[in-house]
Amino acid sequence: MSEPILQVENLVTGFDTDAGRVVAVDGVSFSVPKGKTVGIVGESGCGKSVTAFSITRLLPQPHGKILGGRILFENRDLTAISPEEMRQVRGNDISMIFQEPMTALNPVQTIGKQLCEAVLLHEPEIEPREALARSLDMLNKVRIPAAEQRLNEYPHQLSGGMRQRVMIAMALINTPKLLIADEPTTALDVTVQAQILELIRDMQQDLGMSVILITHDLGVIAETCDEVIVMYAGRIVERGPVREIFAKPLHPYTQGLIKCLPKLDHPPKTPLPVIPGMVPSLADMPKGCRFAPRCPNKHSDDVLSQLQPWKDCGHDHGVEACACFAAGLASSNETSYPQPHEDTRRTDAPSALESAIRHLRSSTSPGGASSDGAERKSKREEQFRLLCQWAEAAGKLIPADRWSQPTTSGQEHRVYHDENRQRAIKVTNTGSCGLGYQDGEAVPAMPLDYLERWSLQNDVFGDTVEFEGVMKSPGGISLVVSQAWITGEVPTEEEIIECMKSFGFLPTSLPESFYSPVRDQAAMDCHDGNFVKVGGWVLPIDIIIFTPDAGWRTQLGIAS
Repeated sequence: MSEPILQVENLVTGFDTDAGRVVAVDGVSFSVPKGKTVGIVGESGCGKSVTAFSITRLLPQPHGKILGGRILFENRDLTAISPEEMRQVRGNDISMIFQEPMTALNPVQTIGKQLCEAVLLHEPEIEPREALARSLDMLNKVRIPAAEQRLNEYPHQLSGGMRQRVMIAMALINTPKLLIADEPTTALDVTVQAQILELIRDMQQDLGMSVILITHDLGVIAETCDEVIVMYAGRIVERGPVREIFAKPLHPYTQGLIKCLPKLDHPPKTPLPVIPGMVPSLADMPKGCRFAPRCPNKHSDDVLSQLQPWKDCGHDHGVEACACFAAGLASSNETSYPQPHEDTRRTDAPSALESAIRHLRSSTSPGGASSDGAERKSKREEQFRLLCQWAEAAGKLIPADRWSQPTTSGQEHRVYHDENRQRAIKVTNTGSCGLGYQDGEAVPAMPLDYLERWSLQNDVFGDTVEFEGVMKSPGGISLVVSQAWITGEVPTEEEIIECMKSFGFLPTSLPESFYSPVRDQAAMDCHDGNFVKVGGWVLPIDIIIFTPDAGWRTQLGIAS
């Protein structure tokens, strides 16, 4: 991970009210790496903006107070410096884009004057003409049309999107090292939202700055952030890399937020799931797990009366581990785990899966193998040979003794538990890739079929399956993939059906099989051994997705 430019340590922020002191941010800790984007997500009232105002020391006075903790910016504690020193930091080294530009901009001053003021406040020695030139240059950089004309206009003369661009220009005019964007796309239409997010991303790359992006929109987080912090009722309930959080949400609140996202492959008029209840009032905050009153899981009295511990789960992924789901978690003190078969040429694992697939597609002779045994065997041997060549070039050859005692063994895989990485290592039986589906029959799968199956698992279900590489042994060749190690309960048949329906797959005439009309894909092997129930949510972990041919359409009872 990059060296952090900002470290927030056990931050506590409160407000003095007529009814007494209330705490809005309670023990928040996180860091922002240099050049990266960290998203803070949660419902309104979760403490996202108060965290930002604490960092910039813009809490409403005299009521708002930082009650504890440290805010280290480039190893300088911002909570300990004077207001005058903070004014030199704010707007210069740390800038902020506020939620509503119409209220953030001065309605009785021109855009040009407000931009020049931001420059001259931190660089009083330069000439006003130079400040005006920098203002014009910045308006051009944020792609405001007729920028010279806009310098003499007032905020009410601009559209909402243009006012937000002015706010971005004002925040970036002094080339800050850290930008805090508090709901920068609120009240903007979808097209303008996309333009604003693209603009922030482009400016970040140009200036090399770090960004904290505060939003309630998980779609924005997924598209723009490197890491995500999930806040609820003033506390962080989960944090980690964006890909890890979306693929393996651990806290019931995070799971609920992701479930509420609309999906294109849902049948028309499908009601969106909702999280029942409301964020608790600051004056009536639960003593224990703050999500307990809205959580679908059952809670003991201890959970309701005591704050729950934090647990690191590997891959820089951590969660406030409420007892209602913590039994299914495994902890890890190591966030990186170099493997002997990996070298410096190795790219990130998901791209290795796609790279291997592309290699097979481009190198294998055209035309699929028929279900004839001899021809399939010849094609399978050809693809194994090609994968070995790819693995050698990519540093993906794995020693045969890499793992020792399997946790389980089945008809398709030997499964090992990698405790350091919290991954299930799945090694195919030598010379085999499990089952494929062709001409209405279950046939031995080709290596390309096997890899594409896991690529679809990632694409359809948001999984994080990684292609570890190729293992050569005296007995033959095996393919090795890894998947997040998840423990939980065995779901019922009805729960599996509801899970598959949530991904757009409907039951077919064959047992344990489903079909998605939107994707035109079938899912096989959907028995309870290939699903796990964690924290009230059912997750597919090892099913086979494929595009059915005419023979399998007949078998499944679906129209051609």
